[in-house]
Amino acid sequence: MNYTKNYHLPQWEENDRVLRLDFNNAMAALEDGLQANASATDQVKRIAEAAYSSGNKPYVIGRYPGTGGSQTITLGFRPSFLIISGTKSTPDANGATRLAYFFGATSGENLNKSVQFTDSGFIVTPGAASRIYPDLVNGTMTYEYIAFR
Repeated sequence: MNYTKNYHLPQWEENDRVLRLDFNNAMAALEDGLQANASATDQVKRIAEAAYSSGNKPYVIGRYPGTGGSQTITLGFRPSFLIISGTKSTPDANGATRLAYFFGATSGENLNKSVQFTDSGFIVTPGAASRIYPDLVNGTMTYEYIAFR
């Protein structure tokens, strides 16, 4: 009798006598292997479900008030990608409302030097000149962000 390479299961040859004990041992080995595989699959499933849950998302959503100056936003991780937005409404000379939209997205590269990633979050700073956009620190606005791990 020969045996399989990976699981040592019997491979009877034409002249071999099939014995009940050999057959039962092979079936027991198959049962044990299937059970071990099912247990491992269940464990991987539990780990995967725990990795992404409502309490453990791959992103954080938040907001911060503009102060006109630099601010450090703490996330607890270094973001891989960040989106910041804000809206400002002001009356124009005729009394109509004008909306100004402020938006910035970055993967850590230069965003007019307005955003810098840190190991635990990001820093927003005013632009070097008065007309640098996006303005992500305007003192009359609240900004919203989504930071991806």
